[in-house]
Amino acid sequence: MIGKRTAFTILEVLVALAVALFLMLGLARAYKLINARISERQSELKLSSELRDIAVRLRNELQQATSTMNPPADANAAEGYLTYYEGAFTSATTTLGSNENPAPIDKSFFRDSRFGDIDDYLAFTARSSKDSPFVGFIPYGVLAARRLANNQLTAAERAAYTHADATRLVPFYSNEAEIVYWASPRFQRDPGDGTLLYGGATPSTTRPLPIDRNADYLPDRIDLHRRVLLIRPDLNMTVDEMTLVNTNYGLAGFANTTPDLARVKMLPFLTRNSGGDLTLVPLSGFVTGQGNHQFNPTQTVNAPADNVPRLNAPGPWQSPAAEATSNAPSWLVGLARVQQFMDLSLHRVTDNWSVDDTTGVTGVNYGQPTEYLACNDLGGLTRPENRFAHVRVPSLITDGAAGASTMPVLALCPPHAYLHSRFTSAPLPPADSTLGDSIQGPPWPATFPAQANDPRLDLGVGDVDFINPYGRFTLMGFLRPEFGLADRVSDQGAGLRAAGEPVAISNRGGSDIIATDVVGFDIRIYDENAPKFIWVGAPAAGNPAPGASGVDDDGDGVTDFIGPGIPDPEELGAPDTDDEAITIDSLRITDALINNGTRTANGEYIFGGAQSPFYVVDRGDFVDLNYMRLAGGPMRGLIHRDLVSGTQLPNGNLAVFSSPYSGVQLPLRTDPITGNTFVPYPEKWMDSGRFIFRGGSGSATLSSFMQPVYDTWTNSYQSDDFNQEGWDAAQNLFVRGPLTAGGPPFILSGVYQQRRVAQNNAATAPSKTVVDSDFALNLSAVIWGNQLPSIGNTGRFEGSSAGVLPVNGVSTKPFVPPAPIEEPLRALKITIRVNDFGENAIRQQTVIQEF
Repeated sequence: MIGKRTAFTILEVLVALAVALFLMLGLARAYKLINARISERQSELKLSSELRDIAVRLRNELQQATSTMNPPADANAAEGYLTYYEGAFTSATTTLGSNENPAPIDKSFFRDSRFGDIDDYLAFTARSSKDSPFVGFIPYGVLAARRLANNQLTAAERAAYTHADATRLVPFYSNEAEIVYWASPRFQRDPGDGTLLYGGATPSTTRPLPIDRNADYLPDRIDLHRRVLLIRPDLNMTVDEMTLVNTNYGLAGFANTTPDLARVKMLPFLTRNSGGDLTLVPLSGFVTGQGNHQFNPTQTVNAPADNVPRLNAPGPWQSPAAEATSNAPSWLVGLARVQQFMDLSLHRVTDNWSVDDTTGVTGVNYGQPTEYLACNDLGGLTRPENRFAHVRVPSLITDGAAGASTMPVLALCPPHAYLHSRFTSAPLPPADSTLGDSIQGPPWPATFPAQANDPRLDLGVGDVDFINPYGRFTLMGFLRPEFGLADRVSDQGAGLRAAGEPVAISNRGGSDIIATDVVGFDIRIYDENAPKFIWVGAPAAGNPAPGASGVDDDGDGVTDFIGPGIPDPEELGAPDTDDEAITIDSLRITDALINNGTRTANGEYIFGGAQSPFYVVDRGDFVDLNYMRLAGGPMRGLIHRDLVSGTQLPNGNLAVFSSPYSGVQLPLRTDPITGNTFVPYPEKWMDSGRFIFRGGSGSATLSSFMQPVYDTWTNSYQSDDFNQEGWDAAQNLFVRGPLTAGGPPFILSGVYQQRRVAQNNAATAPSKTVVDSDFALNLSAVIWGNQLPSIGNTGRFEGSSAGVLPVNGVSTKPFVPPAPIEEPLRALKITIRVNDFGENAIRQQTVIQEF
């Protein structure tokens, strides 16, 4: 039997032990909290340090930009360029899209909203500071070619020289460079050889696929890329010069059967050919069926023979229809494959020699890109077609005919699946939805408008093409992944590789990535006309409608209006009132567009005496270019409907938004054929060729689209060897005309249907009846071509002198394609947002650069 004293002792021990355990648990909890806080602070410091380094570098490089930022740039003054492309995503996209079909799992938390603007693109030329040149890699064969021409390569070096030496990458320098920033998802790659995979629901939609394991239509991981491409025009040599060097040193030569090519400057390459002979040749071209010499790294003494399979880069631009519509055709990504192995600013040489000296007739390739490559100079880079990731779409794609191309555009992926999934859906409502969510039933209300025009949008929802209607060359998404550095490179997809297509080894994957787990790369431009609104709150009980003289709408004892409809500027937006500031970013900006802020919870708009007006109180803000029309922006199109009544709402404030940067150009236009009134896109955007129209016989791999850009442009189109202005042989004059349904006075082919999905998409199928559209959009016909009519084939340039051509014996000045925006660039605002998924921490850094 235990005594009382013993029992108390045991009890004291147990109590002490319990207290000790509680203390230990408390300490453990405290240490856990401290450790979590330390980890959080470490994550914050890591993200902040990483973003600060990127921001400082970006700001310094923008301060070193060579362009005067006053379009058009002077090519003779060697200004270089700056271009900024605004993708369809915005900082509002995932906030708007998270609350739609498919419905979020947790409606109180929009997980997707961590994503901001993720598809913008910025590129410019810069000049380095003193004694701090830009650094990149080039094949030694390019450097050796110049050393040989300068008599700097000794006989012993020439004797020991091999093809392995020629393809070895060596560091190189330049005081001038192209610098490019863009965000890109991680794309699916072959697990065996690491090359890109191409897949899609149908042959017409095959494209590179972002990694999306949770199937939310958003990339699992996004990286911020930075490429620095050295500007070294001194590396170029003419074909005559290369031939002379080969002759002087007794080296093997190459055959040139086109005399006019002798004067053309190209990038030279010194190698030992398949026969073991040392030879100086153009890096690309003059190799039958290949388009290049094998400049990708190899350990062989001699170059492979012409018939040995190898990477065909850049490949011939004028390709047969089958190659032109393949997964990764040469016209689209051929230069990307070259730039996996060299950090040089390169361009395809444009054919200006296919002219019969006796008749003056131009050849089928005249004015078109070729497989020949040359290094850029700053003057040449004022022209968009010479820049990194800029391509010209062959007319085989746009209208089925050969011998022409579009104006240069960015080589982008197809439109975003995230936006398209919220444009419309299969005719099934979300699980927790009722018929009351829509007027007539499925398909349910669309969140975003269509991103492009494609006739497959008119097919039934059961059609497989409707699931993904835009062709893979509808260039409106992320930059094509082929332009990011990789470890393994191929010409096509897995099917051809399985048949023996070679894979080139570059081992450069990820070396252009400067930030990982990026969830925002947002570029904005300063628009001095961008309106800032104050919304006058709903009227207090017993008060008349806002806008009446003497109304104290906000109840602060001060009159809001000094007269009927005349607000007191010192009172609007005062603290502790129900007035609300609305900028172009606000999710309520559509209410400002229709000039009515009284909207009920179910989406019904109430007009009349209860109207709550918007007033412009200031102007000037950083905006997403084309913000009025961006598919993922808060405006979501220019046509809006009451979600309850279906009534189309008037755009009462449309004129307030008119600006070179907004995407709205007034006055309204009337189609001379149909009499329909519509809001035109800015004419200069279309005249510069950034609006691509697919003709009726064009390939299904392309849909009509537009790329909104600010571009410093060039003044050289009016004085080069080509006619980018558009020559209509039928009318015998230069034409800059609209695309309409035909008939006098416009004898034109093609109609562009501008699809703008209303906020209520209430019909049984996604047909034209649910899409507000403008026919005859007044698109200017701007295409770069040779023999085909410039207007009948949209966007085409005819192959003839760009000088003054006679019309009925009288000289006329041709139309010159203008810069998309001719106003000087005042400032850019760039925001980078990074997510540390492990610590669930997000940080962002903003750079504002004035010019």
